[in-house]
Amino acid sequence: LQALLRLARRRPLRQLPDGRHLLVACAWAAAMWLCYGVHLYLLTVAVGDPVRVFVSTGIFAAGWVVGFVLLIAPAGVGPREAAIVALLPLAAGSGLIVALVSRLIMAIADGAWAAATAVDAARIRRAVDRREAREAS
Repeated sequence: LQALLRLARRRPLRQLPDGRHLLVACAWAAAMWLCYGVHLYLLTVAVGDPVRVFVSTGIFAAGWVVGFVLLIAPAGVGPREAAIVALLPLAAGSGLIVALVSRLIMAIADGAWAAATAVDAARIRRAVDRREAREAS
């Protein structure tokens, strides 16, 4: 990891992640995927044809992977929705509504998080610069 950072002309890590950190990161990732599954489940409830949370989570993950692997459009727009429609055990119209509303919700959430981060970015950058200056001296 440190060699890759050197090749990328980045600062080396002060500390390498240990097993405990990696387990905690994996637990948070699992929680994130479960939230995505609940998100899709709630949309299937909204169209009157609920799909179990476990299945919804797997379908969302599969759609995300398809969108990631097929580099047709930014953020997998199109392939992700097609995979979700194809995998959901719903009528095509209901599946399409679920997939499109999911994309809309995710785009709004992404934009909101980006805006919240942008508002605070200058303060964060100043704090990092101060910390780096202290460490350098």
